[in-house]
Amino acid sequence: MELDHLILIASISFKLIIAFLILNFTGSRFAEAAHLGNDTDKLALLDIKSHLTDYPVDGFSTWNDSLNFCQWKGVKCSNRRQRVIRLTLKRMNLYGNLSPSIGNLSFLQALDLSENFLDGFIPPEIGRLTRLKNLNLSFNSLAGGIPGNLSACYNLVNVSLDHNFLKQQIPWEEIDVSFNDMEGEIPGTIGSLAKLTLLYLALNQFSGILPPAIYNLSSLKQLALTENDFRGNLRMDIGAVFPNIQYLWLSTNIFIGQIPASLSNASSLLSLDLSSNYFTGNIPSTLGYLQNLNFLNFGYNLLGNHTDDDLLFLSSLANCSSLQVLDISMNQFGGKLTSSIANLSSQLNLLNVYGNSISGSIPEEIADLVGLTTLMLAKNLFTGNIPTSIGTLPKLKCLYLAENHLTGEIPSSLGNLDKPLKLFLFNNSLEGSLPSPFSNLKRLLDA
Repeated sequence: MELDHLILIASISFKLIIAFLILNFTGSRFAEAAHLGNDTDKLALLDIKSHLTDYPVDGFSTWNDSLNFCQWKGVKCSNRRQRVIRLTLKRMNLYGNLSPSIGNLSFLQALDLSENFLDGFIPPEIGRLTRLKNLNLSFNSLAGGIPGNLSACYNLVNVSLDHNFLKQQIPWEEIDVSFNDMEGEIPGTIGSLAKLTLLYLALNQFSGILPPAIYNLSSLKQLALTENDFRGNLRMDIGAVFPNIQYLWLSTNIFIGQIPASLSNASSLLSLDLSSNYFTGNIPSTLGYLQNLNFLNFGYNLLGNHTDDDLLFLSSLANCSSLQVLDISMNQFGGKLTSSIANLSSQLNLLNVYGNSISGSIPEEIADLVGLTTLMLAKNLFTGNIPTSIGTLPKLKCLYLAENHLTGEIPSSLGNLDKPLKLFLFNNSLEGSLPSPFSNLKRLLDA
């Protein structure tokens, strides 16, 4: 037992020695890494000072080896790592230019060199400061352009470059901050991003009206503001001021007013989503000029007036030969679907008019839309029989006819739809028994 006890003690002692050596080694490595990082910051600060041609001596009297660089005037370091996180040299009568070494302050979160006499260019190395949140170089004599890689500073919140001699346009072409928790209003300064082609602000908590300056972004091709709290009217000339727009996604906001007819001027428009807002009035018939349009969603608004001419715009969409999705669900559309529905694109795969006040019979010609996979006519005021021609739609997988005033028997031709089919017919006045061809259907729901 004593021998076993001694062996156990020896084993524990050996493990403790190994653990001590490992901790001592890794600790020294961490200390060495921290020391190297601190040296990098110190050298960067000294190089920044060396690029100044004139400065008040008392302003940099603390910048010497008698003090740790974290105690130098204008410098703030993090408590744990002792790395520079803030450099504030505002209004210090500094002359000279910005050192490229600024990019070596890799933990920097705020840089304020405003109200000095700095000249030269903004060094591109500033784009390496990925932790940077606030940048203020205003009221200097900086020239040239803004580094394109400044967009790599993805934590940047506030940028002030005003009152300089910067001439080149801001080079950013794409901004995507979607799927975040950003809030507040879009700043009017966004209008200075003249080269911007893509602006994604979707799925945030932005609010307020769109600033007039946003309509200065004439190069925009994609604008996504989906799922925010933007409000107010769209500018009536939106299609003219965004002549290059291809994707305009404004759904799930609080926009009001009429849909601008000028959208027809945006001849490159491919996808238009204005769903889940509070738009009123009629859909402009001029949208038929958008021959490249493939996606059109006006669902969940207050469009239409429960009148016979609410659906007149549909005939104009015959010119949109690439249209694949047409959704006008949950609005106030009255009127009837006429035989002209057959003139819509043969590529149309979803037609959704659910939740309106559309009346009359379902036209037989709807079967000419041979690309349909989903036909949603439910919750309207349709009357008459279900057209037998629907059974000839070769790609149909979902047929929603529930909550109407349809009568007669379920046509046996629907049994020809031998693909998995979702069929909703409840809350109608249909009669008779289910035709035998329905036994061929792989799935039948709520018939």
